[in-house]
Amino acid sequence: PWILVERTTFIYHYFGSVPFITLMCVYSLVRVGQKHKKLKNAVYLYCALTVIVFLMFYPILSGHPVSVYFINKFLKWSNLWAM
Repeated sequence: PWILVERTTFIYHYFGSVPFITLMCVYSLVRVGQKHKKLKNAVYLYCALTVIVFLMFYPILSGHPVSVYFINKFLKWSNLWAM
């Protein structure tokens, strides 16, 4: 519902929908895995990659200090990103 708001919105406006989006994504992936048996491995791969990327960025999300090498080597995928 926040897409049509013309004023500035902040990340906390979206937090209320996060559980529902998460449940919808899990439900959709389970359905795809059940309906298309050939895509079951792709669903597992997607879930594994999602967990890996989350763990990579968790220090940034939680404010835990990490080395500059780790940020430049693994997290800074674009030179436009300010970290």
